[in-house]
Amino acid sequence: MQVFFWGEGRTCLAARYGHVEVVHCLLEAGADKNTGNMAGNMPLHHAALLGHVEVARCLLEAGADKDKANRAGVTPLQQAAQHDYLAFVRCLVEAGADKNKGDHLGMTPLHVAAKNGCLEVVRFLLAAGADKDQRNNSGLTPMQLAARYGNVDVARCLLNVPSVRSEPEWMCKRRRN
Repeated sequence: MQVFFWGEGRTCLAARYGHVEVVHCLLEAGADKNTGNMAGNMPLHHAALLGHVEVARCLLEAGADKDKANRAGVTPLQQAAQHDYLAFVRCLVEAGADKNKGDHLGMTPLHVAAKNGCLEVVRFLLAAGADKDQRNNSGLTPMQLAARYGNVDVARCLLNVPSVRSEPEWMCKRRRN
C-alpha cells in the first residue's frame, strides 16, 4: 500500500475528497477499508469529516467497521454528528452504529451534537434511542452541554424528551426509607 503525507493511504484520501468511484475501485483491488492514518482515522472517518454519504455507503457495503474509533476514541458517527451531517448520521445509525459509544472524554454523538447546536442531528439521535442521560467523563449530560454553550433550541428539544432516569438514585432511596 502506498502511503502519503501524515501516513494517509489512497483509500483515506479518496474518501476524504468524496471520490466514491475511486474508493470503489480501490476496494475492488483489495485495499483495506479499515486501515487509517497515524491519528487512527479510517476511510470512514475521512468521509465523515466532509459528509460524503455515498462514500460511507460504499465503505459500509464493503464491510468497513462503523464503530472503529481513532486514537482519540472518536468514531465516524461522532465526527458526522459534530459537523451536523444528518444524512451521514442517518446512514451510520441505519447500518447499526453504536449511538451511545463515547470517546476518551466520554463524549457520545449526542454530546457533541448538543454542544455544537446541531438540532436536527440531536432530534434524530433521540428518536433513534440515544441516551440523553449519559454523562461524559466530566459528569455532564448532553443537556448540560447545550446549556453551557447556549444552544437554546437543542436544550428545549432535550427537555421535551422523557428521561429514563428522571430522579437521581439517591432520591429514590431516600423516598423508600
